Amino acid sequence: MGNKDLKESLESMASLRKELSSSPEKTLAFLVEAGIVTPEGQLTEQYTQTA
Repeated sequence: MGNKDLKESLESMASLRKELSSSPEKTLAFLVEAGIVTPEGQLTEQYTQTA
């Protein structure tokens, strides 16, 4: 990855972060789509550790 590609990636991530942090609903929808949390906001089994 060259410097130009890296800069574009960082700009893209910053834009996504700004958009997602604009509302809790957008954040939750993103995390649900990624499989990290359930629609209720709980971590999915994959991300839950049991001792």
